[in-house]
Amino acid sequence: MKHFLVFISVIAILLPLSSLKAEESDMDKLSLLLGASNAGTEFLMTFHPGWGGNEPPNPIRIYVASLFKTKVTLRIPALDITIVKETIPNDVIEFSFTQEEAQVYHNGAAGTIKPPPSQVWENRAIIVTADDPIICYGVSRTKHTSDGYMALPRNVLGRDYQIASFADPANNLGQFFPSYTSIVGAYDNTSVKFKLGGFESMLVIMENGDTLRAGESMTRTLNIGDVWLIAGVGKLGDLTGSNINADKPVAVISGNYCSMIPTKAAACDYIIEQELPIYNWGKDYLVASVIERRKASIVKIFAAEDNTKFSFDDIPAGTIQNAGGFLHSGYIEMRATLDSIPKPVRISSDKTINVVLFNPGQADDGVESDPFQMQILPIGQYQTDAIFNTPGIRGGLAFRENYINIVFMANADGSIPDDLKFTKVIDGGLDWTPLKNLITDAQPFYGEEKDGRQYYAATLKLDFDGVYRMTAYEPFAVYSYGYDSYDSYGFPASGMLLDMSSKDIVAPEIKYEVDENFNISGIVRDVSQLSGKVGKDGDEVQESQATGLSSVKLINALSDNYKLDNTPFIPGIDNETSFQLKVIDKSKSAKAIFAVTDRRGNDKIVEFNIVASPILNLVFNTANFGSLKSGKFVELEFILTNQDTNNTVPINSIVLEKNDLQFEIMNNIEANRVFQAGEQHKFKVRFSARNMNEDDIKNIEGAFSNQIGIELANGEIHYFSTLSAAVANPRVVVSGIDFTAQLEGEPAKSEFVVIKNLGIVDMLVTGFEVNGNPEFTFDLPSVSEEKPITIRSGREYRIKTSFVPTEPGDYSATMKVISDAYVINDVAQIRGLAIPAIVIDDKLEGGKFAVNYDGAAITFRSEHDATISGMKVYDLNGRTLFTSELTNSVNSYSAAVPGLTSGIYLLHLKINGIWMSKKIII
Repeated sequence: MKHFLVFISVIAILLPLSSLKAEESDMDKLSLLLGASNAGTEFLMTFHPGWGGNEPPNPIRIYVASLFKTKVTLRIPALDITIVKETIPNDVIEFSFTQEEAQVYHNGAAGTIKPPPSQVWENRAIIVTADDPIICYGVSRTKHTSDGYMALPRNVLGRDYQIASFADPANNLGQFFPSYTSIVGAYDNTSVKFKLGGFESMLVIMENGDTLRAGESMTRTLNIGDVWLIAGVGKLGDLTGSNINADKPVAVISGNYCSMIPTKAAACDYIIEQELPIYNWGKDYLVASVIERRKASIVKIFAAEDNTKFSFDDIPAGTIQNAGGFLHSGYIEMRATLDSIPKPVRISSDKTINVVLFNPGQADDGVESDPFQMQILPIGQYQTDAIFNTPGIRGGLAFRENYINIVFMANADGSIPDDLKFTKVIDGGLDWTPLKNLITDAQPFYGEEKDGRQYYAATLKLDFDGVYRMTAYEPFAVYSYGYDSYDSYGFPASGMLLDMSSKDIVAPEIKYEVDENFNISGIVRDVSQLSGKVGKDGDEVQESQATGLSSVKLINALSDNYKLDNTPFIPGIDNETSFQLKVIDKSKSAKAIFAVTDRRGNDKIVEFNIVASPILNLVFNTANFGSLKSGKFVELEFILTNQDTNNTVPINSIVLEKNDLQFEIMNNIEANRVFQAGEQHKFKVRFSARNMNEDDIKNIEGAFSNQIGIELANGEIHYFSTLSAAVANPRVVVSGIDFTAQLEGEPAKSEFVVIKNLGIVDMLVTGFEVNGNPEFTFDLPSVSEEKPITIRSGREYRIKTSFVPTEPGDYSATMKVISDAYVINDVAQIRGLAIPAIVIDDKLEGGKFAVNYDGAAITFRSEHDATISGMKVYDLNGRTLFTSELTNSVNSYSAAVPGLTSGIYLLHLKINGIWMSKKIII
């Protein structure tokens, strides 16, 4: 008798990604999105402060695209923000934020607030993660001050950087447009050293108030998600040339609040760019001109080593004496061409350099444009296949004009090769068009490459927002830029991010074993290239040093029924990691596309296939309980079936992998049941989210999972599928009202109690409880458990509240909001102050009176005796500064009230039983 039978074949196929050339297939897509490039699965982003005003609404945008359908999660841990979206294959999705959310602080509507000292802002990074590779761009779209950058994934970040920024053009008296750099922690306990460059008088204010001067260093420790934001100080302050050195990889994003390029050429614009690590730099750069500009762009040139010579079109142009530091000696700023005429130029050097382009403002040459900062890629980082998207979505916020500059290898006669093709990706389809059909004009760069061929530059206008692809036999570069009314952006559209310091051509090796349950365990190791020569010790001599692992991924979009666990490693530092590919449901076939890459871009994939002949099967519509609020439950139906038409299967029970009491099997089978051929059993699984008062809210909310399976009579457990559920609650915050001072009997003053939902799910308001003085009235809607008010995530609801006092005094009330939300604050405190309607001038009871303040006491004098039974002093906002209960029947009374500064106050006196008020000026 047969109890459980599975026929399995395991197929392992090893392919270098560079060899995957065929018609567009899933493997072609995989090849495009792997390797050391701007495509990845984890990004650490931030935006330094920029020109104020959230116009248009939520002006900070992050654009994400992928060739696959994959889940993308965006988090800002310090603000408890989590947003989950799913990519549309070959299209763009968008995340949007206010400046207050995306920037660690706000520097005033027009730079009118002096920047705070440089400091570390914990957990303020924008962390973007995806199940499968994506490309990611960050754009600030504040009206009239825009720029953006191509985000670099975590696995290609470096440890050594030099800053590229621009000078602060403001006077630093009433306006501040500082040069900025943001250092973002990618790993915990990262030690980061910052050495200030720029020029000899450059300053940075540290968090303790001390001053860091040019040439001096400071060191901080960052954890993952921390942002160390550093601002330059003073007119023409510029952080350019500053050195950053860390013991683990970090992300570095630099720019300027609102820069004039050149310094006195209006108008200013926000600039931002993600810095290239020094290990990505090269010796040969091709700089194309920006469309329609009458003057060449400005470039800044940096050196990785001292005494680096550089040239323009093979004409010696200078020597950079130091690797970073001050202008002229540590970096060079100049026009991109020696004669300032815009044209393609080759910038080359005898040692490793970096080139960053700065597009000037309109006043530079009278052309409608605006400043932007753009990283230029060395020739060694060019690609033969590129995917990129515009910084906008169809029907959404977009730039009026979008262009790409294409740097490509032309034919020997200067014509555009037939194999250089371009397409806009529409509904997943690729309608390839030879670039020569779209562009008629291209300009050559200086120098021959091979077979008499040269690089050329061409510009193509993009008519629509979306995802684009380019391909060619020879590597090329693509730069994206565009304009709107006093707005602009510019950044590399795509690029390789290889370790240019190594000649490593050996892909990481994968060693693995398959156990009896077809789980695959092994080690990925980046290895050195051997020369074939034997050294004195008898060992083979290494020809190139291993660059270190870059990424180890299970491509979920192309895999099925496998999950990956691997030991954490630091790219570029660690050469080895262990991994396990675990079968989720042993009764089903499984497939794993396992891809590994090193920092030189050498990569390899392994495809594992398990073909199973299922006998027991679990049928269900979904294993996802969805998102629940605390205290709620959902039940899902399942059918367990013996699909074998000849054999029985003895089963002990239906089981769950984890002992999580939130998951409960309803109507389990009886112990030691024998499933007859073709027999079925229907049952349910309930997920009950815990109540909010049972534990800390951080433990109650989140994503929960469990595996469901069967325990056979012999004790073996076979899991079928993963159950998943999410628990999330709204968060209620209620703001109060202070009506300050109001005359009794005045027309009603109205304000609004604001109820905000700071959670990620809808909030249901089912009632209100009001207590306190009846002088407050609330325009409350009719609500109940059956008819609640729904407040969407991030939205607010306002309750009109009026205050009509009938006599002088302090009044208060509370309004409690009854809802299903986690309570941050659910009670609105309402306060009001009523002052007397009778205002005395200079007469009282037929006589005159006077009020005097000598800096220590207030004295009241009257021509006739008067009974004073109370005196209060308020400021004009209704705050009580002094109060006393007293009885005095003489014509003078003095009370000690020290500390009043010059200004206008309200003096309230209860004279002969009548409250009266007078404004006094001190």
